Amino acid sequence: MIFIDLKESREKVGLSMERIAVELSKSASTIRFWEAEAYTPNLS
Repeated sequence: MIFIDLKESREKVGLSMERIAVELSKSASTIRFWEAEAYTPNLS
């Protein structure tokens, strides 16, 4: 299993939380939850 720091990764490439949410077809609140490391996302 591969783990990445979502917030650090998206900030490195200059994407907003909202943009990542759109790209992953998730809500901004889901991305916020993932970035708080409260949950390990399943992208399937």
